[in-house]
Amino acid sequence: ESRGFGDYYIAVDTIPPKIATLSVTEGKLMTKYTKFQFKITDNFSGIEEYNCFINGNWVVLALDGKKALYTYTVDDNVVRGTNSILLIAKDKRNNASTFSADFVY
Repeated sequence: ESRGFGDYYIAVDTIPPKIATLSVTEGKLMTKYTKFQFKITDNFSGIEEYNCFINGNWVVLALDGKKALYTYTVDDNVVRGTNSILLIAKDKRNNASTFSADFVY
């Protein structure tokens, strides 16, 4: 017969997701790339949402969930010359991270 409930703890997620770029960096010439890739990870509550913008326009990122790999395939939103990219990731506790860079295409 058991008289105890065991040990319990309360954890609070205050750490935002991590965004790692695998291709785009500030000022980089990207004309040889047809895809831009990112890894987005969160060690606690998990990724709730992510949004990517090229030159202010929302674009689709394909997700490989097994690898936490997010891929943008270059389309008409990327123009010749200088472009901007903004990636925002939020976890399930609404902690957010951003990645932004200007690149040349």
